[in-house]
Amino acid sequence: MLTLVHARTVRRPQDTVRAVNTGRGRHSTRRGQQGCLSQRPATLSRIPSAPSYTTIREFITTIQAAMLVPFPQRRFPSTEDDERTTKKPGRELVADNKVFVDIQRRHMDNDIHGPDRQRIHESWFRDDTVDFWRHRRMYETCRPLAVHYRDASWLTVGDGRYGLDSVRLRKLFGITSVLPTDIGSDLLERGKARGLFDEYAVENAEELTFKDEAFDVVFCKESYHHLPRPTIALYEMLRVSREAVILIEPLDDVTLTYQLSRRDQIRLLIESVISKLRGQPHRPDVVTINPVGHVFEEYGDGAGNYVYSLSIRETEKIVHGLDLSGMAWLGFNDHYVKGCEFEPAVSGNRIFVEVQKAIQRLDEQCQRFPRYQKYAMATVVLFKSAIDPVLRDEMVSAGYGFMRKQTNPVVGEKRPAAG
Repeated sequence: MLTLVHARTVRRPQDTVRAVNTGRGRHSTRRGQQGCLSQRPATLSRIPSAPSYTTIREFITTIQAAMLVPFPQRRFPSTEDDERTTKKPGRELVADNKVFVDIQRRHMDNDIHGPDRQRIHESWFRDDTVDFWRHRRMYETCRPLAVHYRDASWLTVGDGRYGLDSVRLRKLFGITSVLPTDIGSDLLERGKARGLFDEYAVENAEELTFKDEAFDVVFCKESYHHLPRPTIALYEMLRVSREAVILIEPLDDVTLTYQLSRRDQIRLLIESVISKLRGQPHRPDVVTINPVGHVFEEYGDGAGNYVYSLSIRETEKIVHGLDLSGMAWLGFNDHYVKGCEFEPAVSGNRIFVEVQKAIQRLDEQCQRFPRYQKYAMATVVLFKSAIDPVLRDEMVSAGYGFMRKQTNPVVGEKRPAAG
């Protein structure tokens, strides 16, 4: 039999003080709530009102009623259910994936025939525009790797703009062996006709036809986020590479932030000072994750895709799951202004100045408020073989950060750990 005891008779002094300090009692000093300490007796203002007998009685009645409701019986699947099932699990997903692949292929083959697209396409071959200046900044992030692997064999994935990624790698860094690939053949064939390269391959990034470790380095720039199953494509890139995989992609913008009121800010400041004086770490208890929307990209011709931005944390999991040698990444910002494809990248140009100032502002925010502002893009390098110490030093000097690789206790002794 339950015995009801009035809450006032069992309240401890420290409970009363805590209730007043946190401002959670009925007589809180927060503006807009009922009651004010200056208008009530001092003794009563510090004692929050206890729940009434009726409220407690209703609560107990509700709990007792809930306990009388029987739990639903769980039905486990049987072999008869499997026999009655006409479609195997995963069949629909595979079919949907093929639909997305076909959409991407048609888009890449037909893109040049769209309205005003030919003018855009021709701008890709110019090296004096604001748009080329933007993309060159992205290529330059992998300069230490390009110089180190200059004489190695390279494969570009998702190189659908006439194979221009392979062209830029050769012109900017002197790489001699680069094979461009893409899901569509039309623009690659046009690139070959222009004399940009001698060979190319039509490849689905999720089902590469090359043998294991057929290339030293695999390079994928701004294509990973277009794929319907990008993680599968990353596994394929790792399979056909011997040394490393380089990704230049939009970065996932989920960040840990502090949602604080003015009062909480003052409280945390006092707590942090006290913790510092005591030599103790300060761990705020108000950390939340901001909700982030999902983005879909539309091309205007019935094609499009989900923008699958790259996650540093998830990529680290892949490195540990496959027991790779290590991972490094370099964050940076970019800014696009419509029409920059046709504007010269010269001092004083309005669009050029706008792009430069926007990038500079974003960089300053990332450096000053790293907890609140994250880089919009990143160059991520996954190493399969042991990292050369000289290359590592050059990458660190360029601003790269290296993941702290934890060795797999089962197979870790067979392969040297990174850094």
